[in-house]
Amino acid sequence: MAWFWQTSEDHQFMLDIFAEIDRGGFGPLDNGRLYATGISSGGYMTSRMDVSYRSRFRALAIHSASYATCGGFLCVLPDDLNSGHLPTLFMHGDADPIVPIATMLSYRDELDNLGVDTETIVAPGVGHAWIDASPQALVDWFGSHP
Repeated sequence: MAWFWQTSEDHQFMLDIFAEIDRGGFGPLDNGRLYATGISSGGYMTSRMDVSYRSRFRALAIHSASYATCGGFLCVLPDDLNSGHLPTLFMHGDADPIVPIATMLSYRDELDNLGVDTETIVAPGVGHAWIDASPQALVDWFGSHP
C-alpha cells in the first residue's frame, strides 16, 4: 500500500511543504523540531506523518482519529507498528459517533505495548468535537518533546 500513498497528491503536497521549510520559505523554522497535530481527518493525516515521514517529526497529537489507514468504524492496525513510532498524544471524546473511541484505544494500546511514549485525554460525554483541554495539552505535550 506504500505505493498508493507515494503516488497521491497529498504525498506530493507534503514533499512540497518539507522542501519549502528546508528552503526557509516559511521563515526561520527549526526543521529539526517539527510536530504534527490534527483533528478528525487531520488526525488520521497526523498519524500518516509517522507512517511516511517519521524522521521529520519529534512528536504527534491525534485528536478524534486513529491510525493513518483507518476510517471511522473501520480500523485494522498494521502488523509493522514498532517501538520507533513517534511519541503520540491522543485526545478523544468518549461519546464520538463518527470515530469510535475504541479505534483510538486499540492504536494507543498497541503503542503502549511497544513502549512508545503516549498520553491520552478522554473527555466524558464529548462527541466528535474539540476538547476544551486540548490547546494546553498540545503545548505541554510538544514542549515535553524538544
